[in-house]
Amino acid sequence: MAIAQVCRDHGYEHFYGAAYDPKLQVRHRDVGGFREPELLQGTKYTQSDLADTYAQVKQNLLKGEKVLFSGTPCQVDGLKHYLGKTGAENLLLVALVCHGVSSPAAYAAYLREVGRDHGSDVAKIRFRDKREENGKLSHRFTTLVLQDGRELASTEDLYTMAFGIGVMDRESCYRCPYASPSGAGDTTIGDFWGLEKTVPEISGEISKGISLLIPHTDKGEKLMADLAEYMVLQRVPLAAAINEGQQQLQKPLERPRLRDSFLKHLLMEKKTFRQEAKRAIFAWKMAERKKRLVKMAGRIFAKNKV
Repeated sequence: MAIAQVCRDHGYEHFYGAAYDPKLQVRHRDVGGFREPELLQGTKYTQSDLADTYAQVKQNLLKGEKVLFSGTPCQVDGLKHYLGKTGAENLLLVALVCHGVSSPAAYAAYLREVGRDHGSDVAKIRFRDKREENGKLSHRFTTLVLQDGRELASTEDLYTMAFGIGVMDRESCYRCPYASPSGAGDTTIGDFWGLEKTVPEISGEISKGISLLIPHTDKGEKLMADLAEYMVLQRVPLAAAINEGQQQLQKPLERPRLRDSFLKHLLMEKKTFRQEAKRAIFAWKMAERKKRLVKMAGRIFAKNKV
């Protein structure tokens, strides 16, 4: 929100980003004139439909209007290639630290199943919803609000867990060239996981949400200076962001063994999301456990050898 506020202060008229439509599908849209910018806020764990967004942005820029566009790195880079040098001086590009984009069809199947299982369709969904857990604020909740008003909040939501292991991602996500800190836009934004290891005194604030901002261009650097009016900023070495908690800044997500069968069973054979997600998550946990055991055995062997 702070970036959009800075852009508004500097005369920007168009603000493009991902928002939910009435059916909870994710689509890119313009909240022109800074109307309802909150629609673009919040984590959305599925691919957004760009439709004719690129063409709209081009028309805005040809009219001399200022545009803020935010999206995944591939969406940002795609827009850059589409526009060429058209209106570059009036365009600010913000790329997200991306974990991968999951199948919209799988996401829709999940929502239908939740509605069917609870006798009421899903009206709202909030990923990374901040709620108290064991007396502390936690960002691990996924909250679903049903049409009848009931709320379903869980830290073990099957869709969120399946998204986390990448079992629903596009094939290109497993070979993503943007999984690095080099960036695709004027700046990259995301959650600053692992910051407490570099700045331990900030550990108590992590649960409230600490943002990572990586400027890549002069416009990105100028944005950092302007953001100081709305945010508390602290500059740290880029190396602080390249840690175990920020794997998506280092390499693409590993392709899960059950990725193909998961989507086939769910979308073609119409098996339940619950059944397929549990199967994939269990297989992933077993594979991770095996990796840890192999790594541990290697350390023990090396120690004994010495």
